[in-house]
Amino acid sequence: MHSENGKDILEFSKTVGEPCSANLESYLNHPNQELREYVSKCSFDLAEVTNNAILILAPDKLVLFGDIFEHDSIVSLFTEQLVEINSTLPEQFCVKSTFRKKKKYIGSTAIAVENFLLS
Repeated sequence: MHSENGKDILEFSKTVGEPCSANLESYLNHPNQELREYVSKCSFDLAEVTNNAILILAPDKLVLFGDIFEHDSIVSLFTEQLVEINSTLPEQFCVKSTFRKKKKYIGSTAIAVENFLLS
């Protein structure tokens, strides 16, 4: 994140902290365009890697689980980027986990078993 506004970005990260799930909205809503583009690039990189896994595993759905997907703006950004990369994905391919509030108690494997094998 080097630019003419590098000092602004550095001061912002000192104030808010390094990007993490707790402060991600602050980074996405920051007036500095370069900072927002940085977060968007990270999301796009995740979408590319996820698409590679989708091509190999061919799942019917992608359950978005974890701290980062608690932010609706990240879910929207990630989903849009994933569809941009792979336009053949069905409309409702990505779904947010309904168990995200219980993530400390239930692992992602347990969620998958409960949702897809036991229901």
